Amino acid sequence: MSIKPPQNGAADFRNRKGYSSIAVQAIVDDQYLFRNIPAHNLGCAQVASMFRGSSLYKNLNTIIPENHREIGGIYNASNEAMLFKLPYYIIGDAVYPLCNWIMKNYRNELTFEETSFNLYLNQARIVVKQAFGRLKGRWRILYKKSDLDVYNMPLVIIACGILHNFVEISKQRYNSSLDVERIHGESEYPQPEYMYNRQNSSSGHFIRDHILLHRSN
Repeated sequence: MSIKPPQNGAADFRNRKGYSSIAVQAIVDDQYLFRNIPAHNLGCAQVASMFRGSSLYKNLNTIIPENHREIGGIYNASNEAMLFKLPYYIIGDAVYPLCNWIMKNYRNELTFEETSFNLYLNQARIVVKQAFGRLKGRWRILYKKSDLDVYNMPLVIIACGILHNFVEISKQRYNSSLDVERIHGESEYPQPEYMYNRQNSSSGHFIRDHILLHRSN
């Protein structure tokens, strides 16, 4: 979100695109609702530091359910069918690590099965992009440059997120005509690009490969 930088410490708010901003990291569910929307990160912040400093990361054990779902289609070395205990996880994009509670795409040279896996994962993740589009479409302050005090902006962003949830829960129709102005506004302040996160755990690979096998059988 583009902002008017403070007189002191302006460089801390300058992002990779060269304008001052606040970085927002969010968790969205399949109903377009924001479940977590920390908005206190400076524009220059790295995704890794935002991630480690988030309430999600710090309270992982109480936020992510400990339950699991058993999936089939897995076979052992003796070709005997097995059930795999699939834990709950969050679908993330490429800037987040692959681990036992964050799932993301395969990359590099892909097999047919991996390409298909990515397609389904992207279809599930598109709700995040749509939720942000609706949020900014309804509250234009979020895609235009704001002249408000930068230290009040986190409260404004969170308030907009709460109002967005209220509107979505109330099943109020989103007017797609709002996207025309939003897209134009976003073109003036394009989103910074972040590097692919290579901190992928063996447990994350293990779970992802088992989901792939389950879908392939």
